[in-house]
Amino acid sequence: MRLSLKNGNLQNILAGKNTRPPTPYVGFIIRRLRELQGLSQCSLAQLADANLSYVNTVEGGLNNISISKVRLLCNALQLQLSVIVTILHNMEISAALSEPDQIPSAGI
Repeated sequence: MRLSLKNGNLQNILAGKNTRPPTPYVGFIIRRLRELQGLSQCSLAQLADANLSYVNTVEGGLNNISISKVRLLCNALQLQLSVIVTILHNMEISAALSEPDQIPSAGI
């Protein structure tokens, strides 16, 4: 499966333009970063001044999330938005490399 950023591209996300990142991937990343910090969903919700149910649906990839909401969650995790964008970029590269037919031929 190829990761697609059809809902926005990395440059627009970094520039803070009104785009929406690919929700399931962002939710997965937020969950992993929260877990790495030893926070519960409830703690993250409190730090982000959000509802627990909202954090739960975002992490589950069930809720569309705007860049401003990603920023709020990043701030609560004491991370820059660029961390999530970098992880998304690395996921895209990894997905592309895992599909040999997607890699341009070197002509060898």
